[in-house]
Amino acid sequence: MLTPAYKEGSVTSPENYRMISVCGTLYRLNANQLNSIVQDWCGQHGNISDTQFGFYPGRSTLQPLFILRHLKDAAQKMQRGSSRLYTAFIDFKQAYDSIPRDKL
Repeated sequence: MLTPAYKEGSVTSPENYRMISVCGTLYRLNANQLNSIVQDWCGQHGNISDTQFGFYPGRSTLQPLFILRHLKDAAQKMQRGSSRLYTAFIDFKQAYDSIPRDKL
């Protein structure tokens, strides 16, 4: 069951609501068990990329920040003209709001 949760802005605009799943305890236990099985299978078969930090068990978003910091320090120590480091930070606004929920 999905319940709309108000975020911010005009209360009459549908874009200002996020759908929250409200489920029973048995459903959550079942979903957690299935999630564990799928994660184990993906880990054994190499289906989860090494770049998935935020959604991979045992990893956090602090690790890519640590890597980025060391890349920046290494680029500053290089003395040639190619010592520039280019990065892109992409904010996919309301990425989860664009999921076609009727097809799920």
